[in-house]
Amino acid sequence: HRSLSGFVVDITEQKEAEAKLERNRRLLDAFLRFSPSAMFVKDQTGNLLVTNQNYRELLPVFAQDQISNEVRETGAERTCEETHQHLDGEHTYLSSTFPLFDETGKVYGTGGINTDISDFVRERERASILEKL
Repeated sequence: HRSLSGFVVDITEQKEAEAKLERNRRLLDAFLRFSPSAMFVKDQTGNLLVTNQNYRELLPVFAQDQISNEVRETGAERTCEETHQHLDGEHTYLSSTFPLFDETGKVYGTGGINTDISDFVRERERASILEKL
């Protein structure tokens, strides 16, 4: 008489976790692809880990990133206006740089979002001049 033996493993939770991870990956990819801002993630030594196309196009402009160094050292978020020279003239960016923490609370890198606000700045300056007249 023959017998057949085996076992069954329920992988429902694993499949649900994989699907959630894939949804999160697609969500991050959409943010990076469709944002008009230049976005990046750097490791503790300043090496780029993740960038979007806008950041890659502006890489020479943002090459000297002292703010990321400061944020890595202090662990504090920083938002400021930065002015950079481009081939077509001066551009102003609203730059937000923030620390990335590991599970122990240690800073392991920085993330950043740089949004070109040049048009807004020019309008703000025009309004200021008109106000003084």
